[in-house]
Amino acid sequence: MIRQARRAREVSADLARRLSEGELTLAVEEFGLADAQMALDALRGGRVRGRAVLLCPADGAPPRP
Repeated sequence: MIRQARRAREVSADLARRLSEGELTLAVEEFGLADAQMALDALRGGRVRGRAVLLCPADGAPPRP
């Protein structure tokens, strides 16, 4: 575990630089908060490529139906 943490620290600056310069991209699939169950189903079913992200309204208000 210690070796993994050490290696993560060693490569994190380079990864951040490459991401900011557009050399690397991350796959992200966005879901509205009202679609949280759909996101979980997609994750469990292996239908999400990369990361699933739940989007919440900026004002904190509950999502509209």
